[in-house]
Amino acid sequence: RLIIVGLKPEDAGDYTLSAVNPAGTLKATAPLKVPVKAAPKFEEPVQIKFEENLVNFEFKLATTKDAQIKWTRNGGDIVDSDKYKLTEDNGVYRLTVFNVEPSTDAGDYLLTVVSPGGTLKCTATLDIKAPEKVVPAPKFEEPVQICLEENAAKF
Repeated sequence: RLIIVGLKPEDAGDYTLSAVNPAGTLKATAPLKVPVKAAPKFEEPVQIKFEENLVNFEFKLATTKDAQIKWTRNGGDIVDSDKYKLTEDNGVYRLTVFNVEPSTDAGDYLLTVVSPGGTLKCTATLDIKAPEKVVPAPKFEEPVQICLEENAAKF
């Protein structure tokens, strides 16, 4: 009996058992096929979509079986909260950031997808520009009056 613990793709091949005694030799060979699990890959890459005062990071995986999705920012894990929402709908994964502020939310967001076939990492950079200060248009404090005197007009 042969038991292989922690089976890996490189363990695939033909295995032969030989039994030898004074009466002779008996051999039996059996092939071992190790299924190779596909590494995660994007069907649609990460896209950043802005809506009012929130931002969505969206992506779609080509393979989702046993995939674990993790987002981090500045080394800290992102979890569901009042600030962040993690969702999946028909294979489209989404990280929503609410009440976006340039000073606190801009920066690199790291997506890590881990599956039995491997790991996929992607960094999405959120670059937010603060709105420019709005300068009001000029306006007259009093209505413009035109006075006509002989051959001249006075404003």
